[in-house]
Amino acid sequence: MGDPLRTYIDALRLLARTHDPNRVVLIKRNIDRYLEMESGERERGLERLRVAIHNEEAEGGEWEDWSVARDYVRSLLRRMVNAQRRTVRLQLYGLVQGLSYAVRLNDLKNAQHFRARLAWALRGPNNLAKRLHGDLKELFEISGLWVRNVGKRHALKLQIQRLIRRIIRRVKIQRRNRRPVRRRLT
Repeated sequence: MGDPLRTYIDALRLLARTHDPNRVVLIKRNIDRYLEMESGERERGLERLRVAIHNEEAEGGEWEDWSVARDYVRSLLRRMVNAQRRTVRLQLYGLVQGLSYAVRLNDLKNAQHFRARLAWALRGPNNLAKRLHGDLKELFEISGLWVRNVGKRHALKLQIQRLIRRIIRRVKIQRRNRRPVRRRLT
């Protein structure tokens, strides 16, 4: 039995050569079926498809139009990357808000747990903006001083709270499908 990717690329090649009015739908359906087969490995499957389409486009004739397949795979990859970034930002938002709550309540034990998770987040590979990464690093250092009770605890607490407000603004979590609020004038 051959490589399933080769089978789907052959089908996409036939569709790239046709001028069928339903060509766009058929190409998208074909790509979606391939990705269903690659369950659990969607990112890897998309990358394999992208490379295969690129290679076919490079060696294909002028009568083949791979633009629909290429653009659809790119849009799926872009959507996946955006979803991953949103997930990372949501996790950071929750982590920073939790640390803020622990500091506000003077809860040293929970603050230490949030600091440990923050250290793990800083060590891991992330695509954070330099300013945000710097602020998170500073938050980790200052909260460490606060937990160890070094210096003036109240001043450190205020500094942590200011820094957290700045980080929350930078994370910018936006709700999806948010409707504008209409206010009634009475």
